[in-house]
Amino acid sequence: MQCFGYWFCVKTHWVIYENQIGEVFLKIKFITLHRVFNYGSVLQTYATQKILSDLGNDVEVIDYIPPKWKASSLLLNVENKRGFIKDNIYRLARAVSVLIKMKRFWGFNKKNLKLTRKYKSYKELEAAPPKADMYCTGSDQVWNIDYSGLDNAFFLRFTPEDTKRISFSSSFGMTEFSESEEHSIKTFLSDYDALSLREDSAVTLAKKMGFDSTLMIDPT
Repeated sequence: MQCFGYWFCVKTHWVIYENQIGEVFLKIKFITLHRVFNYGSVLQTYATQKILSDLGNDVEVIDYIPPKWKASSLLLNVENKRGFIKDNIYRLARAVSVLIKMKRFWGFNKKNLKLTRKYKSYKELEAAPPKADMYCTGSDQVWNIDYSGLDNAFFLRFTPEDTKRISFSSSFGMTEFSESEEHSIKTFLSDYDALSLREDSAVTLAKKMGFDSTLMIDPT
């Protein structure tokens, strides 16, 4: 596995593809945590898009919506633990808050991000993945299993076998995994052509699993 500097593998692969397909840019599709209600996650998505685009590439965010990020889940996923009346009051207050956040965050995404078609499940994504010269995971805590639950989408398992796969300032969001989690992640990362990771701890984890990687700061 090759590693590259701050601009990691984009410019290197740019030259490769310029010779192969006669174009001066790459079509890059990247997947990240752009649908969560978190300012840092949304801003890093925009920053990643801008950095890759400023290199002259045609860049799109894969608009993947895991089940737990769907509007219905965000609105209705409330535990019954306060009693019938209190739970429903809480649901109403939560619904108002979620609707405000939807308008704010999804409005920003629609205005500022170049998105692919929506994919509402991994099966949809696997059946008809967006076409690209290169696929990218990152940045942000895309491999934090508390968020993604080892979702195949964030490990680019839906991509064609002969495409390039990279990570851009990606994070595991933790410093250790169980034996079974590590086995799965090691299998998934073996398909990547280059890894750049956000923290020293992530580089250490990758090294433990047998992968070289480049330490790269968050794009924001």
